[in-house]
Order: sequence, then structure tokens, then C-alpha cells
Amino acid sequence: MLFRSPLNSTDIVSFSTITYTDENGWTEPDYCQWICHEGLMKDSGSCINPYIKQYTLNGYPYVAGFDESNNLLVIYVSSMYSVSKTEMKKISEFGSSFTGGIIGNDRNIYLRNKYGFGVYFRNSDEFLKISSSVTDSQNMSLLNSAVFFGNSYLDFPEINYINGEIIDENASSISDKDGNILTVYNNGTVKLNKSDLSIIWKKNYSEYLFSKNPVIDSQENVHIPCRNNSKSCILTIRLSNGSIVGKFEFPDSSEISHQPAISIGSNLKKYAVQGGVLTIIDKDNNILAETSKVVPKKLITNDYAPVVTDRGLTYFSNYESVVCVNEAGEQIWIQDTDNIVYSFFHHDNTLYVFNGSGVYLYNAPGNISGDWPHFKHDARLSNSLLENEFVDPPSAPVALSPEDSTVFNTNSVTFSWAIDSGDPEIRYTLLLRDSAGYDEVYAGPEIGLTTAIVSDLAAGSYEWRVVSKDKNGSLNVSDARTFEIE
Repeated sequence: MLFRSPLNSTDIVSFSTITYTDENGWTEPDYCQWICHEGLMKDSGSCINPYIKQYTLNGYPYVAGFDESNNLLVIYVSSMYSVSKTEMKKISEFGSSFTGGIIGNDRNIYLRNKYGFGVYFRNSDEFLKISSSVTDSQNMSLLNSAVFFGNSYLDFPEINYINGEIIDENASSISDKDGNILTVYNNGTVKLNKSDLSIIWKKNYSEYLFSKNPVIDSQENVHIPCRNNSKSCILTIRLSNGSIVGKFEFPDSSEISHQPAISIGSNLKKYAVQGGVLTIIDKDNNILAETSKVVPKKLITNDYAPVVTDRGLTYFSNYESVVCVNEAGEQIWIQDTDNIVYSFFHHDNTLYVFNGSGVYLYNAPGNISGDWPHFKHDARLSNSLLENEFVDPPSAPVALSPEDSTVFNTNSVTFSWAIDSGDPEIRYTLLLRDSAGYDEVYAGPEIGLTTAIVSDLAAGSYEWRVVSKDKNGSLNVSDARTFEIE
């Protein structure tokens, strides 16, 4: 019997002999065995090239998420790009540089930098920029339809702290299957709140330094990457009360100065990357496999959570390389990216890899495997991007008065706008922007607000807008109008 292996492969078993006896009948044939040529990978009985293409961006782009057309939205300096497997194109310009962004359930893009936050309304191309120091360098996540900035969340137009006692500490917030909000702080504090942000419990694990990559498994355990006594570790606590139920310490990690990054796969296995080396750990904290023979340990400053798929393959970064291994930690392929990898995501059988040279796309067949992320998790903390459940925002207010380009010789102006009278729960906020370029609140938010008088305005040019917000926090905005105070 002759087997036919696919193109770009080498046969291991290509012939099989079967025999027949009256006593035993036909013998079982050997199965065809073949391996792909070096640099290729198996996919549904064929050998494919992992590499798809590269889009060049000389700097560090930030991922906002996938839009309703399944295109990846990327923030790069002051612009936003749409990335697909066939093209990358600029779709908007903000006029200000941002260092992070996320797409909301209302299809708007929420942005942050060290000066504050912004909202880009994709349906009207309007843009708001509000001054705030709260959002700087914090992980952004979308939980229960609200945008979180680590230790704070947006209740437009205000930024509110989850924990007012800790305001300058880096943190990450994720949610469990019930919508409770878990916030993990770098200094060892962990806080669990209900979806309405009333507290359930708060604890401090003062001997640990935590990372910004916690994950929750299906048994309601929280796994937190950590440093303790100059060693890298993973601390496991119960979600219900914060009690410690396990700890894994990485051998030979004293020379590494940062916490590992982890994902949770099937059977509660932990896939942890430390110094660019992947370690697979079972639920009892026994090491099943590690990849130091595939790629060397690197003294890099950050590791990123690996991508685990249902094809038995795991993808992780090793400084300037992307590595694919099987469950035994054996190399499937390695791709050099010629620059330091700083983030990567999996979506629709594709791995999106980001570094200082741009965006690389690789074939990564399969779906995300295991317990991460839960449906309501911020998927980006586990390096997977789930499609949003988009909702229609409230109707946009219609600016009435003053007319565009009106010039006043008084410093008091009356503003009016039309609203959606069919929805009695919409709150409206009047914002004015002066020459400094930031939008400031001058009236609202208030249910049914349709007019406001603003006095004591300084001489100069202004823009004005009105924002509508529904009970779920979705936003819309009127068209901008300008006026001048002489």
C-alpha cells in the first residue's frame, strides 16, 4: 500500500505491508507518517508557511481591538490604522499622540496618554480630549461595558478610583464570570468588588510584587505572576476570599528582575513565560515541559502571556523571535522579527505580532484553548482578542445655538441643543474646548439637559459639543461648533 504525503514534507512511513492468514485475518497497516520541511507547519493534512506578511510602522503601535468588520484597529502615535490579512490603511487622525487604546461596546475608541484620556467617535469622526493624570501607564480593559484604566474607570466625564487609598500604583482589573471586578496592584494589594464596585474583600500580600497579568481559571482560582525573595513565582489564591492555595517558584530565576507572564490552558495547566522561555506546569505545580533547549533564556525587561490553542500548539516571544512549540515543548517553528517583540495577539487563526518595526502576521491555526480568557475577561491580558458585543449608542444631541462661527462681544453665552425625548434616562454633558486643545465640562451630566448658560469666558476661540450617555455608559456626541469671544 502506497501513502501520498503532502507537498513540502518528508516521508517517515510511506509504505505499509499487510498480510492475511486464515487464523487472524488481515494485519493492521501502519499509518502514514510525515514531517513538514524545516520552517513549515502542519495544518489539516498539509504543510504551510507560518509567515503571512509584515506591515511597517517605525515605532510602537498599540492595539485597540477588532471592529465590526473583523479588522484589527491599531493606534500609532496620533493616527489609527485598520489591519487585515490583505491590507493596512490609515482611517483617522487624532491630532494628539496616545499610548494606548481600546474599542468600546459602543464602537467608540477610548484612548490614554500621560496627559489624560480621549474618545474618538468613529461614526462622526469627532474627537474629545480630557486632561487627567489618572490614566497614565495603566492597563486598559473593557469590563461590564465600562472602560477601566488599571485602578480607575471611566464614568464619563469623570475618572473614578476603584481604591482611593492607592492612587499611584500600577494595577490591572479583570472580571470573573459573574461580572465581579478583580484589581491586582503591583505592591501586592488585591481587591475584589461587585459589578457595582461595592467591596467584597481586600487583602495585601506585602511580601510579593505582582505583575499586570493576573488570570482566573474555571475553578475560580486567581493566578498572579509575582516576585518573592528575589525569585519569580506564580501565587494562586481563591477568588472567593483571597486565601492562598498554591505557589510555584521558578528555578534559576534570581537573575531575572521582572515577573513572569502566564496563560491558563486545558486541565488547569499553566503556560508561563520567564526570560523568553516557556514552562508548562500542571495543576499541582509540577513542571511538564520547558523550552530552554529550544531557545535560550534572555535577560529581557518584560515577558508576555503565551497564546495556547486547541491544536496543541503554544506561541510565545523570545526577545526578537516568535516561537511555536507543541505540548512537549518541542519546536515547531521559530520566526525572527528583527526587533524586540513587545506584544502579540491571536484572532481568527492568525497571530498578530508587534515590535518597533511594525506588525507581523503569522498563520496560527485553531482557537484559543482552556480557561483563559473567560467571556468577560479583558482578553488582551491573555493575548487573545475576542470580538466585542457591539451595541447601538444613544442618539447624538443636535447643536442648536449658538450657530457655527458666531462672534460674541460678551463673555456670557447661552447654549441649546435638541435631545432624544423618547429615552428619559440619557444624561447630557456640555463641553467647551479652548486653544489649549482640551475639552472641559461646563454643564452636566444631567438627565434631559437641553440648555446651559456659561459665564466669565475669557477672550478667544472655542469649540463646543454635547455628549449623550445612556445607562450602560455608551456615548455619542453632537457635531462640533465654533464661536469666539472678543
